[in-house]
Amino acid sequence: MERHQNNIISVISYFHIERNIAYNEKVQHKTIHELILLETEIISADYYFELDSVYDMSYRPVANAFGLLYLHTDQGMFTFKVETNPKLFIDQFQQLKLNDK
Repeated sequence: MERHQNNIISVISYFHIERNIAYNEKVQHKTIHELILLETEIISADYYFELDSVYDMSYRPVANAFGLLYLHTDQGMFTFKVETNPKLFIDQFQQLKLNDK
């Protein structure tokens, strides 16, 4: 990842909640990751997208505590749970797409 340090445009944190049952007790484990917008790509903990393959981004608040950030790609739609409003992240993505045309 160090090779990308100079061209990071924006970063937003997202989370994943894993639920398990252990010893008849429900256990939740929350992990926090970063979605990184670079000049030519978007990287998450599990996915890598060339910027050309991402058509759009959208956001829908779900509860007071979080919302869903959607990446619309040529591979389908990918959803990320975010605790902060991703408006700046989406605006910077859209600006990159406009400059790329």
